[in-house]
Amino acid sequence: MAFAIAGALIGLFYGKMIQVQETLRSLSYIDGLTGIANRRHFQESLDHEWKYGSRMNKHLSLIMCDIDFFKTYNDVYGHQAGDECLIKVARALSETIERPRDLVARYGGEEFAVLLPETDSEGAYKVAEAIRDKVSSLCIPHEKSVNGCKSLSISVGVATVIPDHEISVAEPISRADEALYFAKKDGRNKIKVAGAKKLKNNDFDESNQEIIANSKKADLKIIRLPFSVNSVQKKYR
Repeated sequence: MAFAIAGALIGLFYGKMIQVQETLRSLSYIDGLTGIANRRHFQESLDHEWKYGSRMNKHLSLIMCDIDFFKTYNDVYGHQAGDECLIKVARALSETIERPRDLVARYGGEEFAVLLPETDSEGAYKVAEAIRDKVSSLCIPHEKSVNGCKSLSISVGVATVIPDHEISVAEPISRADEALYFAKKDGRNKIKVAGAKKLKNNDFDESNQEIIANSKKADLKIIRLPFSVNSVQKKYR
């Protein structure tokens, strides 16, 4: 009888220990402030989707978003308001993403990453546009904002690749960051799109011109930029 009770207690303890370990493992993939995926989760997901895309010859898109003038926002409204702002933006991004394999993550500070497996440039641009519009619709007051209603905005960089053993898994990150840089340089509250397909030796990819030119949702201007980045500029009214 005593052995049976001891065995049951050991089993119960072991089961609880496994649950605790699983909980701790799950928490290690979550950003403590916003509740979305953290950078570790993002990197592991990117590695996984990169291998899948390379094996299946599928597009992989990445959207990098950065809150405009966030340091100024903290200075004006305080760090607590800044934290609440990050939570609202994270929620807005998460509500825009619909497919199970898509991932929204806090990449660092006020920067967010959106991973879109099996998504080409056209699809990624549409998601980026929905994200930018969603954040804009929050109408979070920001005195130093660049848009007309003086509310919080984000700048967005988009990159699409077909994973390949000849290019690095870091390629979509560097190209989305590059596009994001131009979005900020061009005045912020913009979407910039890097080239698609297999990107080698900074080859300029013309494919986005047809994609964006056919968009009926916005008045768009396409500009050829340095470093093989196509620019998509929406004229705001």
